Amino acid sequence: MQILRVNFLRVLFVVVVAIFTTSVIPSSAYAEEVSANLNLLLGSKELYPDDWEPVDNQFEVGLRFDIKMESWPISIAIDTYGAIGIATESSVWDVTSETSELALGVRVYSEEDSNSAGFAGIGVAHIYAEEVWDDGLVEIADEDESWGLWIDAGVITYIGPFSLGAMARLSHATVDIFGKSREAGGGHLGLFAGIHF
Repeated sequence: MQILRVNFLRVLFVVVVAIFTTSVIPSSAYAEEVSANLNLLLGSKELYPDDWEPVDNQFEVGLRFDIKMESWPISIAIDTYGAIGIATESSVWDVTSETSELALGVRVYSEEDSNSAGFAGIGVAHIYAEEVWDDGLVEIADEDESWGLWIDAGVITYIGPFSLGAMARLSHATVDIFGKSREAGGGHLGLFAGIHF
């Protein structure tokens, strides 16, 4: 499916940015102390039932990255999320919904010198959505993508170089699927783990 390629490219983009920024920025002539978080998230995404039922509940995987120079009041955030929902309609159709989000923005952490912190973020998101209906003989699919907004908030705990946390997130973008305008964003809940450096 097209969305698998989209998700792969978005994950690759976040990984490349993470490697580049954590290796190049500190080595610059004007380098300051840099802190960054790279986390893998598992959770759920709830789409609007009126737009996506019966596949409005999705399982979600995300990769979250943010970086901050010591003098900056905020962190630069680059995240990507992929989610899928699967259901059967009328005992005939296998229905699948998939969404992918690339989120760019800023994130603010509280009490970064302690072992735990709260955070909040905001930014723009590019959201790709696809819905597929398959009865074993015929497959009908449609997809669309658009720009929108996101906000998130949560808590993070540091254990040496590692980090654990929980996040709540809202995203918004409007797409056109099967001739109907739909909300491709939604409510996200997840737990994440990764590294802090």
